[in-house]
Amino acid sequence: MDDHELLRDGLRRLIEDQPDITVVGELDDGQGALELVRRCKPRVVVLDLQMPCMDGLEVARQIAPEVPTTKILVLSTFHNSGQAIRAFEAGASGYVLKTSIRRELLEGIRTVARGKRFVCAEIAKEVAAQLFEERLTEREIQLLNLIAEGNQNKQIAWSLDLSENTIKGLLKTLFQKLGARDRTHAVVLASRLGWIRL
Repeated sequence: MDDHELLRDGLRRLIEDQPDITVVGELDDGQGALELVRRCKPRVVVLDLQMPCMDGLEVARQIAPEVPTTKILVLSTFHNSGQAIRAFEAGASGYVLKTSIRRELLEGIRTVARGKRFVCAEIAKEVAAQLFEERLTEREIQLLNLIAEGNQNKQIAWSLDLSENTIKGLLKTLFQKLGARDRTHAVVLASRLGWIRL
């Protein structure tokens, strides 16, 4: 039994022990989870961010508009506010770290089932603080990913169909938002905050 199977088995047993919660299904890949939600329309779906076939963020992006009655609770190993905020932007109503499952999963399920938002205590302050700070745009995240891949301004400009001067302007704004000294520092900071994955 691999780690994912052990986790799913433990989650199922934890949830099944609750008199007010019923497990209607479980799957180990994103595409299957999406199809199950479309078919069963559960009140709450617990989504792991790291799944084969389709990651949890993409599943959430599709569930949110297609099955609006299903609330999404994301389960993650990422201890950073950036990833949590991206999950909420994708349509999630809650975010629980795998390290706090025993303490907070059931509360998270019940909270999102009532139509409220839930963020695990370990990163709640970080999420609140970041929501009031300047946020990165999708274009800036795209730019950071291209930098992380080792692309220079000319290559980035070509990839994004922009001029090199526009890239320089975007970088200047990005450095200010992140408080970064240079390209490498920007990538490191963005990774720590969960905006990109290295």
